[in-house]
Amino acid sequence: MATVDEEEAIRAAALANVVTGTPQVLVADGLTNTFDGARFQFEDLQLTVCRGQKLGLVGINGCGKSTLLKVLGKKESCDSGTIESPKATVVTYVEQDPEFPTGSTVKDAVYGADNPLMRAVRAYQLATEAIEGAGADPDALEKAMDRFEKATATMDRVGGWDVETYAQQVMSRLGVMSLEGSQVVNLSGGQRKRVALAAALVQKPDVLLLDEPTNHLDVEAIEWLEKLLAERSLTFVCVTHDRYFLENVCQEIIELDTAKLYRYPGSYERFLELKEERMNAEGAARDRARNKLRGELAWMRKQPKARQAKSKAREERFYELKTKAAAPAGASDKGLTLSSKTQRLGKTVVYLKGASLKFSAKILDNFAYEFDRGDRIGIVGGNGVGKTTFLNVLMGKQLLDTGEVVTGGTVRYGYYEQGGLVDMDDDVRVMELVEDTCAGAEVGEDEEPVPPQVQARRLLNLFQFPAARWNDRVGRLSGGEKRRLQLLKVLATNPNFLVLDEPTNDLDILSLQILEDFLLNDYKGCLVIVSHDRFFVDKVAKHLFLFEGDGVVRDFQGTFTEYLDYRQDFMKPGAGGVGGSKAAAVKLEAEEAAQNKGSSQAVDAPTPSTPAPRKKAKKMSNKQRFEFSNLEKDIESLGERGRELDALLAAEAENPSAGYDEIAAWMEEQARIEVETESKTERWLELADLE
Repeated sequence: MATVDEEEAIRAAALANVVTGTPQVLVADGLTNTFDGARFQFEDLQLTVCRGQKLGLVGINGCGKSTLLKVLGKKESCDSGTIESPKATVVTYVEQDPEFPTGSTVKDAVYGADNPLMRAVRAYQLATEAIEGAGADPDALEKAMDRFEKATATMDRVGGWDVETYAQQVMSRLGVMSLEGSQVVNLSGGQRKRVALAAALVQKPDVLLLDEPTNHLDVEAIEWLEKLLAERSLTFVCVTHDRYFLENVCQEIIELDTAKLYRYPGSYERFLELKEERMNAEGAARDRARNKLRGELAWMRKQPKARQAKSKAREERFYELKTKAAAPAGASDKGLTLSSKTQRLGKTVVYLKGASLKFSAKILDNFAYEFDRGDRIGIVGGNGVGKTTFLNVLMGKQLLDTGEVVTGGTVRYGYYEQGGLVDMDDDVRVMELVEDTCAGAEVGEDEEPVPPQVQARRLLNLFQFPAARWNDRVGRLSGGEKRRLQLLKVLATNPNFLVLDEPTNDLDILSLQILEDFLLNDYKGCLVIVSHDRFFVDKVAKHLFLFEGDGVVRDFQGTFTEYLDYRQDFMKPGAGGVGGSKAAAVKLEAEEAAQNKGSSQAVDAPTPSTPAPRKKAKKMSNKQRFEFSNLEKDIESLGERGRELDALLAAEAENPSAGYDEIAAWMEEQARIEVETESKTERWLELADLE
């Protein structure tokens, strides 16, 4: 247990990066917004943002986080209150589901901001295009050159050159540079989100308002964004469910809870500690208020009905106590839990054999695996490598080019799709939807069926839908509430093979905690998840499929963080690992899975093209197994390059044509290859002795 001094040191470290004493860049005063005059999203809210502050905004779905960001960005108005900023302050807002003008290209969107700097960059780009389009027409060329000179002068005056260079860097890191000429309307939701992030970042705003910025980003893009936002001069308010992101980049957490805003200086971890203290204090205050209320209530009841000389002060105190005693306990006090009533899985679950699929690039290449009862597999990889397509293959929504997917007779799938409630009627009422889902759900062999009306109410309470929302139509729900309803629908069917595609997108942290607790403590079936949320994957999956593109799938026994640590240690060139090369990747093979899982497997696995020592793998650590499986290919690649250099030098001896510097470079590379080959061979032998 930590000493008092150690606890004080931890608190001091949490507060070390909190920015104070800098100029104010955004001041919100008295903001109030209500659904119907009785239910408030926020009431008399005060918020001051100073230059350099990095604020994470959290709260349950539907509490008004996105609305508050829109109000701060002056994209929406609220019922009352004011928002002020110093003159010339640039505030940019990136919404949860970005929209762009019809006909816009990615380039139009990124450079589309209406300010002098971006207008200058656009004018320069158009002037450059005009010169290219003038051709041999001297009049047109003269006009184009005149336009170009004016645009160049403007760029010099406003400092536009740095902006264009920076924009290209941002677009490249967010993976949208190659889409520059594409119509935004043809992009996926994830691509549109990255374009919107690029458009906001290139403006170098004074205040950046971000609504779920990590949704649809792969790990590399998230890590780059974290580094960018960590720059001391950057100021932002960010709504996100990504707890690692909150911990890594936010210096203060602000929570919207029961229409009030609570501010917690320090990291996300410190926020959890301070919130627990607040909830405990509020619980004690409610208990004291209830005790006092009993005495005040007894006094009120003794007063004659017609008496006009009642103590006004005491009456006011009574109603104040009544308000405190009836105050809601807060979003985290509800003690929500889920329970599993799934049917037991049989001996055969699901297996894939010789699965191959190709579109413009390979998605799967002779992939084989047999799922076992209790498998919990996280699927990770960059955008566009085929993760969602793989889930659709599992679910029978995507046919293979070759191979097969066999599903056992006891399997009951539950599929949470990334696209959301796309086929849902916005006019259907929430309660009606959930009752219909519960009515069609099956229960386990030893479970008593629960009436759908009872189960629907239970689930709506568990998923934080207050009774006042049960009769609302689905179309009136927030984006996060719709996601929560979608998850409720999937789990209400009692699946025993759960497939989740980016389940953390748009869900609040409390909902994620409920889901994590359910998956860890109650759910007994198979789980396959696609997610870029490192915290979530770390908690629920200890086995990963790594999709690397071009049909390459790598099997990793460990958590997401362990994989990232491994990648950092072993994927660097010259580090004895795979050097980031696709040629070093090993396809996942069912034979390894079958030998690891025992005799219950029914797959006749194909002979692997690069056999791995199965028994040795069992006695190696994760990192050693990964290293060993790639060393042989590394050695082979080095040998091929060495033979190429031998041939070049032999040809040069017969017919000299290269210069001295080129020959010297070949010989230097040849010497380096010999040393590296010897080193890798020795390491391979060391690992081989682990048998």
